[in-house]
Amino acid sequence: MIEVGILKNFDSVTYKAAVQLVGSPTTYFDDVSVARNIPAAAMIIGNHVILAVPGGNPKHAVVIATWPGGSAGGGPDNIYDLLYTCRFPPYWYADITTSTTGSATVLLQGFRAYLQTGTTINSIARCYSLYSGVKVIDTYEPIYEVDMAFSVATQQQAQFGLCLPTDPTGATGSIGIDILNDAIRAFSSDGSTRSVLDLATTISPGSYQTVKQCLVSGALKTWIDGVAKADKTNNLPVNKDIKYWTVRLTNTEAQNKTLGITTPKIAWKP
Repeated sequence: MIEVGILKNFDSVTYKAAVQLVGSPTTYFDDVSVARNIPAAAMIIGNHVILAVPGGNPKHAVVIATWPGGSAGGGPDNIYDLLYTCRFPPYWYADITTSTTGSATVLLQGFRAYLQTGTTINSIARCYSLYSGVKVIDTYEPIYEVDMAFSVATQQQAQFGLCLPTDPTGATGSIGIDILNDAIRAFSSDGSTRSVLDLATTISPGSYQTVKQCLVSGALKTWIDGVAKADKTNNLPVNKDIKYWTVRLTNTEAQNKTLGITTPKIAWKP
């Protein structure tokens, strides 16, 4: 279960919070755990928060995201505004399919996925699952945001993004990010041709970077750490029912490569 609330208190030592649910002034969650990937400086009293409540049990509730309360937060492309307004939950790594070749492994932990290739060359780690939070309306524009972190910047290939439910490989329609060594590239497929656009940006090994993409009419827009990159305008999918979330990592040398993907957030813009 996913709830939207207002932050009433936060303890930076214990990383616990008190949250009041939006629209329910008498409903409070006390002593709620806060995801450690959220900086303490971001936990400002009065902020909106997204609260994950596994199985509807308040004892297991976790704050997984926060954004300024009462703020437009960057306009219609802000993922948190969409999650709040449209009630689309963040993606949850549950009922997910994993596959590996060679020495690769996939570890799923709550809202995080860790893909490792191991030291066997050309090993592949992959996971994908249907995002079932919403019935997509064809005229709506898919938008997602995710944090990524790589261990190294050489001899690797990685892809993540959204594709059609009927084709989790993404061959018949997809959008996402393609990593070649350290270069970050936007990719898309229209069902017959897959192409990439170099975004003139590189990964930062050992640090998380935030990626956001939105498919609008005639363009795939990309932001890296809040900075707008070049629009991709060719080979865009016509069908916007691209709600399979997929991640893939490959090594091209006999060295272990690691990719961490944290808290994917997916919505559709009316």
